[in-house]
Amino acid sequence: MISSSLNKVITIEIGNPSTNAVDTPIMNWTNYHTANANVFVPTINTQFIDGELYTLTTNFTIRYNSKTKNLNNKYRILYNGMYYKILQVYETEIRHTLRVVTISWEDE
Repeated sequence: MISSSLNKVITIEIGNPSTNAVDTPIMNWTNYHTANANVFVPTINTQFIDGELYTLTTNFTIRYNSKTKNLNNKYRILYNGMYYKILQVYETEIRHTLRVVTISWEDE
């Protein structure tokens, strides 16, 4: 892994399920970890369901450490003011780097 390619800063947030005043389930998000990442956007899709919906599939490459090794779909990523839902996490180099496959969407 070339460290200079990890040139973007991302924030990983963890979701804590709870309920509001009327017992409706909600997710409270708190900051979990800030990491340097390499960001790659392989696909952008457009769907026409009651208007246009742009979906972005984005891959983040981050360092493997004691905090990032626990990543799963209960976390999300904040990058450039957009939230990314985690679909899959896998190690690209054993105990060195993780590839996080995410999806984001833009409603316009």
